Amino acid sequence: MMTTTERFSIGGRAASLALLRTRISRLPGLAVLDDVHATRRGPARLLIDVQGTGMSGYEIGRRMRAFSGVPLDFCREHRLVFVFDEHEEIAERGERLLFALGHACQASAPAVTCEV
Repeated sequence: MMTTTERFSIGGRAASLALLRTRISRLPGLAVLDDVHATRRGPARLLIDVQGTGMSGYEIGRRMRAFSGVPLDFCREHRLVFVFDEHEEIAERGERLLFALGHACQASAPAVTCEV
């Protein structure tokens, strides 16, 4: 039988992950993919498709690490994967992740030059 504390912590974790997924999907060029291996208990995985940015997952990961030191679990050609441990606070790391992703993708915009 599940206790009230367990129910709220699981719900809070799921709600935090859902909010993070929504906020990331609003960043230009990024899409959050469904994780077919997701479970209510254990580690939570976040899969992000980066093809719309015009950069590879490797490049975005490099930029994120250089800018903020946010650890990435996996970088692939078109994907980034973040794994939140079973007892890790998603909201705290998620905010850092969102900030670093936004910066890495913003840095991909072409530079504006002024010709005189």
